[in-house]
Amino acid sequence: MVRQVLLMVAVLALAGCFRGRAERVTFVVPKGHAGPVWVVHDPAAPELAIEDGGYRAAFPAGGVLRVGTLRPFKHREVTPAQYDDGTLLPYMIRGMTIAPEAVGLWSAWSGQTWPDKRDYIVWFVGTEAQFRAFGENGNDSLPAGK
Repeated sequence: MVRQVLLMVAVLALAGCFRGRAERVTFVVPKGHAGPVWVVHDPAAPELAIEDGGYRAAFPAGGVLRVGTLRPFKHREVTPAQYDDGTLLPYMIRGMTIAPEAVGLWSAWSGQTWPDKRDYIVWFVGTEAQFRAFGENGNDSLPAGK
């Protein structure tokens, strides 16, 4: 009996830890943006706010978003991306596809800046050909001064 009560308390406590946490991240990029968008860990930056049950990652002009933690971008559902005017962008992740000529958000890679060793994740807004050229040209470094 005591074991069952302890198990029940543990389950309820664990459930309480997850209540209110966002389950998805919505990417919002400036209208007309083409090219990479970066999420960079910066301990001095705020964490993303939760809106409508999910995180909203609103990228500024230039495409570099600094966040206090990368946690929302790992092991979370990602909703289709959109421009800041509400126009939806198809999203490619884990084998999902976008029509080759369509502009969409492509899941690229993660890494670490040098020499300051800040973790980052990069995505790409554009067509499949533009995304492939971005990767093939080794454009994997954070823009200078960002």
